[in-house]
Amino acid sequence: MKTNSAFFLVYFFLFNSLVLALSPNEISDYKHRLSDPDPAVRLAAMSEMGSLAERSPEKAGNDVVPFFTKGLSDPDSKVRYNAVSNIALVATQTTQRFLPLKPGMIDLQSYAPLKAILEKMLFDPDAEIRQNALIAYDNLFDLTPEMQAQLITQYTNEGEGGNQELIITSLAASESPTNSTVNFLLHLLDDHRYANRIAMTWAGVKGTPPQAALPKLVDLLSKTSNRYDRQAFVSAIGKYGEQARPYLGQIEKLRDKETDATTQANLSRAAEAIRAGKPLQQ
Repeated sequence: MKTNSAFFLVYFFLFNSLVLALSPNEISDYKHRLSDPDPAVRLAAMSEMGSLAERSPEKAGNDVVPFFTKGLSDPDSKVRYNAVSNIALVATQTTQRFLPLKPGMIDLQSYAPLKAILEKMLFDPDAEIRQNALIAYDNLFDLTPEMQAQLITQYTNEGEGGNQELIITSLAASESPTNSTVNFLLHLLDDHRYANRIAMTWAGVKGTPPQAALPKLVDLLSKTSNRYDRQAFVSAIGKYGEQARPYLGQIEKLRDKETDATTQANLSRAAEAIRAGKPLQQ
């Protein structure tokens, strides 16, 4: 009886560890429906796959990725939007650019053509498609210098109410920002609408924020009366570690006269990180 129980437990574990996938018949059905001349049929198939990917990623498997990618080039905007929304959803669930892929999750990076097609989608005529494409891209890939330049141009084209804030976040999260990108972000630090967003993004990146931004962040920290902005600026400054040592005395003075408990605690943590010569861990 003990042997049977042990066998059952091992079998149960192995069975539930298997990565399921679409059957050949299901793949054939999706291929057929996504090639149908009626956009309503293609949209229904794309929506169905999106629901499956969200509900049961282990069942959808990597088989859905080529279908999602094909949908990005569909002539119907509704199908394109559904496809890019599906990719954005999976991308935010997996964040493959930053974290190892968990077992059973869909591997968007497994399909090489996706990256180039997503890059084109960043400049789709539809603003919501551009938005989802950028969300997906940010969670999958770092921006190349060429993409950074194009997004800076796109920022101007977006206009008020567009995807400007998302573009700013994407550029600030770049692991290898170009000089043009750094100068662009430094200019926007003077705009109270975007300074907090930029600083918080820098606080969350894996590497060190641009060195050229450090003096401006310290200056902004000492001048702003908004406690949320101060928290953002000090979090970004702490990421510099040893590089921020010339500003340690200033940070400690600001800490001593800070009236907000949370900001004061953040200033203390930043000062400790700088004193230790190590980047502040968020």
